[in-house]
This record gives sequence, structure tokens and C-alpha cells, in this order.
Amino acid sequence: MTIKTKKSGFTIAEALMALLVISLITIASIPVITKKKRVIGTAVHGRWACTLNEQGQHMVFGSEQNPYGWTVSGDQCYFNPPRDARNFAVSAVGAGGGGAGSSMASEYHKGPKSINVTKYGKYRFYAIGGGGQGGGWNCWQAFSDSNEWGWGGATGGSGTGEIDIGSDVSVISIEVGSGGDGGSMNGAAGGDSVITAYNGPSSKEIIRARGGAGGPERQRSVGGNGTCDSNWTAPSAGSVTFGSGVTAKKSSPGDYYSSNGNKNRQSAVGLVTTLDPIGKMFDIEFNDLDIGGGGSSVNCSGSNKCPGNPGGKGVAGLIIETRFIGEGGKVSPSDVKRREFYPSLERISIVIGEGGAGGAAGTAGSKGGTTYFGDIFSLEGGEGGKVKNLETSNSTNKYAGENGETGKLSLKDVTKTTALGGMASGNTSSANGQNAKFYGSGGGGAGLNGSTSGKGGNGAPGYVLIEW
Repeated sequence: MTIKTKKSGFTIAEALMALLVISLITIASIPVITKKKRVIGTAVHGRWACTLNEQGQHMVFGSEQNPYGWTVSGDQCYFNPPRDARNFAVSAVGAGGGGAGSSMASEYHKGPKSINVTKYGKYRFYAIGGGGQGGGWNCWQAFSDSNEWGWGGATGGSGTGEIDIGSDVSVISIEVGSGGDGGSMNGAAGGDSVITAYNGPSSKEIIRARGGAGGPERQRSVGGNGTCDSNWTAPSAGSVTFGSGVTAKKSSPGDYYSSNGNKNRQSAVGLVTTLDPIGKMFDIEFNDLDIGGGGSSVNCSGSNKCPGNPGGKGVAGLIIETRFIGEGGKVSPSDVKRREFYPSLERISIVIGEGGAGGAAGTAGSKGGTTYFGDIFSLEGGEGGKVKNLETSNSTNKYAGENGETGKLSLKDVTKTTALGGMASGNTSSANGQNAKFYGSGGGGAGLNGSTSGKGGNGAPGYVLIEW
């Protein structure tokens, strides 16, 4: 017996009908596919930018009137999005800060005094120890004797120098030595004049000018014949020591007057001549000061014991030479580089931040202006450079200002440049900082050329670039 198996499938008519439907769908889709391809091939592309010119006027690149150049746009820029554009790449930055100016200043301090150190730099100082008291007169010899005077006291040592003072010093103390006084017949020594640097409990002497010794007593000769002794020992003159780190050191030991005492303290030992360089440096007239060793007394109205005259007090002081260079201006703390899709973007008002002004001598630079992209976002400008107190000096007496920070944007066909500081490498002929040129960059800080100060450079304006 034969069993027949039934097989299922499409008939020829059904297969032909399916092919016909597929063909109709394919034919109907061809116009849609080709239209999409045409739209992609004809999409709108472009570039538009806004910044400021040197006169502070807004400038537009890619305007409808001048699509391939820059056009002045007044106090703001207006971006009109192309009708067919949708994807926009926006790059923007705020303005750079101005560089700070430089300066040099001097201030004089005379001891005794304690100075809280808030300014750093070169400290030029001087110190002279106190003079010793004159020796007493103990002799019955007649006043008409050519040796009627006792022996004078010695002068203190004198010295001057320079030292760099930085943040490791908190206080400077200036002590002035007193003149010798209160001795019996042998004169008392003068006190030391000392300048000391302190940092908390630690201390370091910068200079010590020791006082001069007192004059020896003049008394009756050993033979007892009533004449005054002409043999005497010279008093020890004051010496000078300097601490570590001192440069340009100059010193002179004290002196004494070997005959008839030292009544005229300044002139009798030629002390003023010795101190002339110090006087010129610090504008001191030593003839007007009571310095030096004390003179002995003469026969005092029949008395046989006359103490010597007091020594002159010491003197000490310093000049602080502070040097300030300019820091470079800073870039905007934030920038924008993003891609956005605006389905219904309308005209946008854009305001560019103006670069911060460079600081005058000894003043900080101004902050850069804010860039506004309509009400969508804003970008703050960079901070102005600050004035920086140098803690050390150098032999050339030339100090470079700091370079400005360079803007963060990367732009086609625009080379990034850095605004150099005054006296910096590449700008050694001027103490002025350079004006920034690249968008959003800070101006250069001013340097010092000897005592010539400079102005900080201006920061560069902000920038907005839109590409689609």
C-alpha cells in the first residue's frame, strides 16, 4: 500500500506576488535615499569669531558683509546662526590680567630701635661703638705744666656693610653703645653697638662695633717729687666683627689721643675723616655728633683727684633697600570648548572682556574683563599680577619681571605668543613688561634695571569662535 506525504510551500503565483511587492517598496524608497544624500552633501559649514581691536572696539570675523575678513562691530558682536546649520563648535575665553609694575624704595632706621621685618632686600648698615671715659687726674702739679691733662679714652670701632634679609628673619634689633662713664680714676669703657637679626628664638649678629677702653689714670710720679707721671699705657681701641653673609665690609678700629687727653672727641683722633665714607652713604654729619673717647679732666681747683670726662655714645643704623618686581598677568580661570545643538537658535549678543591694564610702578595689574556669550554662559577674566618683594640682590643690579601666562585656546593659523617680563630673556633692553597679544593671555610683569622701575604689560582681550 502506498502512503502519500503532503508537502507545504509557496505556489509560483504566491512567489511572484511577493517579488512584486518587494520591487514596489524598493522603487518607492529611492527618492528618500537620494534626497538624504543630497542634504548631507550640501550641509552648511562656516566660521565666525569675535574679539577686540587695540582701540577696544568689537571686531567680527565672518560677518554677512565680510565673510572672509574682520569688521568693526561697535560695543558688542551679534551672531546670526545660519538657517540650515545645527551643530556648533564654540571656543571662548575671558580676557587676560595685566602684569604688575616694579619699584625700588629705601627707608632709613636709626638706633636704638627694633624693626619688624615685613620688607625684604638689601640692608645697608653702619655701627660705631661708644667712646671710653677719659682717665682721671691725680697730681699736685701746677696747672701751668704743659702736661696738665690726663689721658683720654679710646674711640669705639666703626664699620659698615650690606646683607640680604629675607623671610627667614622676623626682627632686626639696633643697639647703640653708651659712652664710658662712672669709672673711678681709670675711665670706664664704652658700650658696644650691635645690629642683630632674629628669627623666633634664634639670633645672628650682623655687626658688633666694640666700645673703646677708658683712659688710664694720670698720677704723681713714682719718685714722689710732685711731678705728674708722663709714662702711660694707651687704652685699647674698639674693634669690629661681622656676621656671616655680610658683603661690602669696611671697618676701622677706634683710636686714642696720645697727648693732653681727648677733649674734642670728634676731631682729636681724626675720627670724622675715618667715617666720611659712612657719612656720605647714610647722609650723616659726624661733626654734629658727640662721639669718640672722653677727655681727662684738668687740675680741678686744687683737688688732687679729678675723674675723666664721659665718652661719647655710639651710633648705629641701617637703610633698607627693597626691590619689587612684577608678576605676570594670569589667564582666565575657565574657558569653553564644546559642541552644542541648538534646534531654534536665534541671534546672540556677545560681549568680549577687555584685557587687564598693566600696573604702574609698584602697583598690581588689573583683572581681565569677563566675556559674555548671550545669556548662555560667561567667562571670568584672569587675575592681574601682584607685586613681588625680592629677598636677594645680585651684582648686576638687574632683575627680570615674570612672564605673563599664555592663553589656553588653540586656534588655526594663529601662533601662540607669551608676553615677556621686563628685563627677561628676549626683552633685556626694557624694564617694562610686554603687552599680551594672544587672546586671553596675561601681560608681562615689570623688571628693574638698576634703580629704574617699569610698568606692567596689558593683558590680551577675550575671544569667541563659533564653527559649524
